[in-house]
Amino acid sequence: MARIALIKCSLPPAFNLLVTPPLGILSIASVLREQGHPVRVLDLRLSPGNTSWIEEELLRFSPDVVGLSALTQESESMHRLAALSKRIPGVAAVVCGGPHPSAYPEEVLGDPHVDSVVCGEGEDTAVELIDCLEAGRVRETVPGTLRRGNGELARGGPRPYVEDVDRLPFPAWDLIDIGAYARAKRMGNLPRRKYMAVMTSRGCPYRCIYCHHLFGREFRARSPEHVVRELDILHDEFGIKEFEIIDDIFNLDTGRMYEILDRIREKNWGARLAFPNGLRGDLLDPNSLRALKSAGTYFLALAVETASPRLQEVVGKRLDLGKIRHTIQECRRMDLTSLGFFMLGFPTETPAEARTTVEWACSSPLDFASFFIAAPFQGTRMAEYHQPDGEGRPGFAEFDFHRGGVNLSEIPDRELFALQREAYRRFYLSRLLSGVLRGAYLNVDWKSGVRHFLTRAFLRKRGVH
Repeated sequence: MARIALIKCSLPPAFNLLVTPPLGILSIASVLREQGHPVRVLDLRLSPGNTSWIEEELLRFSPDVVGLSALTQESESMHRLAALSKRIPGVAAVVCGGPHPSAYPEEVLGDPHVDSVVCGEGEDTAVELIDCLEAGRVRETVPGTLRRGNGELARGGPRPYVEDVDRLPFPAWDLIDIGAYARAKRMGNLPRRKYMAVMTSRGCPYRCIYCHHLFGREFRARSPEHVVRELDILHDEFGIKEFEIIDDIFNLDTGRMYEILDRIREKNWGARLAFPNGLRGDLLDPNSLRALKSAGTYFLALAVETASPRLQEVVGKRLDLGKIRHTIQECRRMDLTSLGFFMLGFPTETPAEARTTVEWACSSPLDFASFFIAAPFQGTRMAEYHQPDGEGRPGFAEFDFHRGGVNLSEIPDRELFALQREAYRRFYLSRLLSGVLRGAYLNVDWKSGVRHFLTRAFLRKRGVH
């Protein structure tokens, strides 16, 4: 059996570090353990900037294969860890996967320390790849992978998506320190307390140009029975009552959504549910919001992106702005804390359209809002709007939704980033009193949020957006 270390890479310490349990590698760890392989999971995000303990852990575990998972902003960390892994005695292969290697496989394989890249979903690919490595068939091309061979890239062809997602084992929660994630900064700036992230479906049929569609465009949902069995185990064996649902689009199948929520409510656990992403606002109505509330939901994020009807068409979101505004009003009426996501700097966006988005957000009943800068990641249709040559291409670290390293709009850089700062100031100054009176601040880690804004102000004074 192969000994396998799976590592979640980290952003540089200066970035906005959000940490959630690494469900991708925990799911891969589960399928590999079912095959009898000893697996170790390490998460560098829990101690950003410090790799010495990773080296010590790898030397102690002595893996045959090291797998690295990374977002694009984590690519520098990934390459450092690849080089470190190759210095560990006995490591036969370094394999990279996750959003960044899936979008940039050729560039990742340009690193001589990386042997293979896994593109897309990794469970079935990981099992087959390890089987080949164990059998000494290192030159075999596995579907869903790319590898270097004879001076060129050897492609294994696409890997079909997992159709029956119920057949996958539950994540290997015992391989992580769950308490460590309770102490880290969460998605949506949610309170720091014991919880577990849960993914109940994969894939999204919408065609937003900024989305990488890592899980494909076909909605593949776990059965309500399977979802609630996972929650049962987390509650009974790990003492968890708070669940963070991180689907691409949890409420696409409303009948399934109602059944899951009904089953959770019947458990009578006093469960708390948070949706830091994964709910499409114009598919929600008062009945579905009541069902969410009755099952223990206290927080939900709604991605509006832009208040320009023209840009809603351009970016492929096609959100009904009237319906989502009504949804936000209903959240306020039902005392559900709401966070709105907005993007500035879309391709062809004008100054007037960007200001319309800011006005829409500030006049809405949202409790919280985030204003991001649109980033053209490779593998998305938005990347077609950004084709610089040579030195004009930004470094991967510049693909940051908060700071914005790329401006695709018709708005001058200085004006765009000034508008982003103005949006934050206007939105939160207008909610200082209402947030306290409603108690919405109790549903977020507001101290961490204040620290983040102060840090950003300091960096801006030093010339960072």
